[in-house]
Amino acid sequence: MLNNWINGIDLPMWRPLIGTRATHSAGIGLCSDKRNDRSRNPFVYQLSSNSALNRINMISKGEHTTVNPALGGTFGAGVTHEYVPSRQLEGNITTGSTTEKIVTSTVITSIGLNMLANRGGSGELGFKIRIIGKSAGKIEERWIVGNTAGTTPSIWLDTPLSFTPTTGDTYELLA
Repeated sequence: MLNNWINGIDLPMWRPLIGTRATHSAGIGLCSDKRNDRSRNPFVYQLSSNSALNRINMISKGEHTTVNPALGGTFGAGVTHEYVPSRQLEGNITTGSTTEKIVTSTVITSIGLNMLANRGGSGELGFKIRIIGKSAGKIEERWIVGNTAGTTPSIWLDTPLSFTPTTGDTYELLA
């Protein structure tokens, strides 16, 4: 299949995708990310059997077969699929945080300088972080634009929060 898509020049628009690679049997189907912002995963996933998982990029219209999911069991009629964005790192916020900077007290592993501020593409924002302000009774999400290195990094946000996080509030990295 020839893919003439040029990112930044070609405009995404509604048009039929190429046909799926395989027909569906009972309990096999398609799923996609339903978020409506820049954090959305652009792939439609097609589970066509216990050992075949395909994906189609809705922006470039490219497709490929992923690794064998090696699923056990039998899928019957009525089985559904749901795309759930993963939550990776989560932890506590400590003193010194402001509306634009989060000081963490716990992480799972050591993080490199600005590792959370760059997802690997040119001109992209970093990862999204959810701040759960228990004392303020608010939950807000922001993009990460910078972070220090280490096991308890400070994280800078793209826009200020409407509250100042305090000790005991928590965060979740949405990756």
